[in-house]
Amino acid sequence: MNAKTIFLASTLAVAVACGGSQPAPTPPPAGSTEVTAIPPSSATPPAPTDSTASAPPAPTASSTPAPSASTADTSAPPADATPKMPAASWDAMSHDQKVDWMKKVVMPKAKQVFTDYKADKYANMNCATCHGSGAKSGKFKMPNPELPKLSMAGGFKKHDPDVVKFMATKVLPAVADAIGEKPFDPATKQGFGCKECHIVNK
Repeated sequence: MNAKTIFLASTLAVAVACGGSQPAPTPPPAGSTEVTAIPPSSATPPAPTDSTASAPPAPTASSTPAPSASTADTSAPPADATPKMPAASWDAMSHDQKVDWMKKVVMPKAKQVFTDYKADKYANMNCATCHGSGAKSGKFKMPNPELPKLSMAGGFKKHDPDVVKFMATKVLPAVADAIGEKPFDPATKQGFGCKECHIVNK
């Protein structure tokens, strides 16, 4: 075997080892001294040896800092924003406790009921609406003689039936609930009723 034949055989061996899927070169005719060139490989060139050259930098602990207490969202209201009754019953509260409770609970609830009934008439409802002029000087004695005096004769026959129904089915239950009382029960004569706010004439 001459030197050219050995060179050709060695070249074929390298080609097979590096990529067996490539087509084998056509062998030269017998007795020919021409060496057939091996076609260039179409395989994808190997990736760069430095594997970190194109990799993005790993995130550090300081890249996404946790929000501090000063930047935390504090706009959400507490789970239960409704004040709790400070005493076992309305009658057990001190004067200051009652005033505070009226401002925070009773007044907002009562105003909602009245404005739902007649928005224009009760848009400016305040303490004096129920407690009269004495409320301006801190006097909230009830029943209030400045409110309409009631007559129960004939089932409040002397009064506007729509107003009577509104007061009995909306206002009385709402205010009673706001101060932790039950609405007046005619059978037991107990509970929060008309006489709590109005002077009643028989």
